[in-house]
Amino acid sequence: MGLTTQDSQGLTLKAGIKKYVELRKPTTHMRGFFTRQTYDTTAIPLEIQRDNDYAAVDVLRGTAGNMNKSDIWTAKTIVPPFYHETFSMNSLRSYERIFGESATMATTQARAALANEVAINLGKINSKIIRAEEIQCVQALETGVVVLKNGDNIDYKRRSNSLVDADSAGEGGYWTNTAAAVEKQLQKAASFIREEGSSAAGVFDITMPSQAWIALQATDYFKTKANYNQVKLLSINSPVQSSVGSTYHGQISAGSFIFNIWTYDATYLNDSGVRTRLSDETKIIITPTEGAMFEMAYGAVDTIVKSSGAQSISGLSLAKGAADYYVWDNLDTNNLVHTMHMTSAPCARLITVDMVYTLKVADTWVGDNPVQE
Repeated sequence: MGLTTQDSQGLTLKAGIKKYVELRKPTTHMRGFFTRQTYDTTAIPLEIQRDNDYAAVDVLRGTAGNMNKSDIWTAKTIVPPFYHETFSMNSLRSYERIFGESATMATTQARAALANEVAINLGKINSKIIRAEEIQCVQALETGVVVLKNGDNIDYKRRSNSLVDADSAGEGGYWTNTAAAVEKQLQKAASFIREEGSSAAGVFDITMPSQAWIALQATDYFKTKANYNQVKLLSINSPVQSSVGSTYHGQISAGSFIFNIWTYDATYLNDSGVRTRLSDETKIIITPTEGAMFEMAYGAVDTIVKSSGAQSISGLSLAKGAADYYVWDNLDTNNLVHTMHMTSAPCARLITVDMVYTLKVADTWVGDNPVQE
C-alpha cells in the first residue's frame, strides 16, 4: 500500500531537514572567535566585563573586609536582530512527484530527491543568515559597534586606545612604509590586551587583509626581527583553527609575544547586488588565542507547538523557544503556496570587551604592490 500525501509530507520534510543539518557549513572565520549560546528569552543580557588587575590590601583582623564590586553592566539587555528567510517548496522540481496526483505512489527515490532539494535550499537561506552573523562579528571586533538596519545599533564602548591609527603621532607609521615600527605596534597591542583586558595570554591571533600581509613581509621589521615561522595549522591552539574563509600563514614574534597570522578577504553581495568586503581592507584585528569571552548569542524565537488540548482553533499554539535556527513549513491555501521558513535572532556579543585591538595599518593600498618606498 502506498503512502498517503500527509504521511509522505511528514517523511519528506523530516528527511530534508535532517540532511540540511548534516550539510550545514562550519563557522566562518570571525564567527570562530565567538562561542555559540542559545537563550530561552527574547531579550538577552548585554553585559560588558572590565575586571582590572587590582591587588588585595590587608585589613585589621576583626574589621569589615574590603567591599568589592563587579564592573559589569548587568542591568542592560537587548532584543537581538531578527532574520526570517523563506522559499517556495512547490516551485521545486521534485515537489509534484511527491504531492501531485500520483502522490500515493511516490517512490523512495522521489522522496529522496525532494528531501535533497529541500536540504539544498535550506542551506542557501541558512548561509544568508550566517553571513549576517559574520558581518556582526566583524563589526564587533573591528569597531565595537554592531550596525543594525533599524538604527538600534549595539555599541560595546570600546576604549579609544584599542582603536588605533598607526599613522598617528608616536604610533610608528603605516605598513606602506618599510621603516614602520611594526614590532612596537604589535607589542603595544598585546600589552593593551594583557593590561586592560586582564589577559594572561602570550599568543595572539592577527586577522589581516592579504594586502597587509604583503606589506608586512616587505617591512624592515619582518626581514630582520619578526622570527617568522611557518608553523603547521594543526600545531597551533586557536579558536578559529577550523574556520572557513581565512588562510593561516604561520607565526611571528614581537617583543615577548607570539602572533598567529591569518589573512581574510571575504566578501558578500549586498541588497543592491554589489560585492562588498566584510572587513575594512586597511585594518588588522588582534585577539588572544585563549581567555576572551565573545559570544554568538541566539535569542528565543517563536516556535509552533501542537496543543494537546486544542486550546486554539487550529490546535496549534506559539511558544518562545531556544534555537539557533528554527525551521518549519506552511501551506497557504489562499495563495496556493507551500513555503519553508527559517528564523533566527543572533547577536554578536563582546563580553571581555578589552580583549580585542584594532590597528589601522594603511590609508589605502596602491596597485598590486602596497608598499610605497
